[in-house]
Amino acid sequence: MSHWRSIGVYVPKVSVNLSQLNLNLDGLPLYVERILNAFHLPASCLVLEITETAASELTDDKLNMLRALRNIGVGLSMDDFGTGFSSLANLAALPVTEIKIDKSFVQAIANDNRFSVLVSSIIEIGNKLGLTVVAEGVENKAQLDSLRSYNCQIIQGFIYSKAVLADEISNKFKGGARPLYCNVIIHSC
Repeated sequence: MSHWRSIGVYVPKVSVNLSQLNLNLDGLPLYVERILNAFHLPASCLVLEITETAASELTDDKLNMLRALRNIGVGLSMDDFGTGFSSLANLAALPVTEIKIDKSFVQAIANDNRFSVLVSSIIEIGNKLGLTVVAEGVENKAQLDSLRSYNCQIIQGFIYSKAVLADEISNKFKGGARPLYCNVIIHSC
């Protein structure tokens, strides 16, 4: 992201998945803050994603760690929302800024009214809680049109772009084009 910004390619945010192993690291907020500072990036450009299942298994220590990450300005996203056993009370209690509706729900909305009701309800709840709502796995115009009609804020999926290598971002978005939401493959650091 620092490189992209230095060559004039503006990518507003990068999302990074956190594994259970990452959640067990002591000092994760300090580590993240140091990396952001080293590359002169604002904390607001980073969104850390945890799965709904991982979120439902958080201990008080892990919850405090997530709050510390939020306190430095990092966004937190509940990934794969709708696939786990998290309750709505957990959603309200967690310091998340975003929910990502799992692609299995999104891909079913054009064919099954029950999924349409679920997805539109999740979007409405997310919007009313002041969360950014991302729909994953959008592949066709019917899905896109439905999600737009439900007031979904961010669309992610092959309808816009397949996953690209990090090096390709600078070519793909030169000349002022802005990514709506782009999957990027970044090899292990």
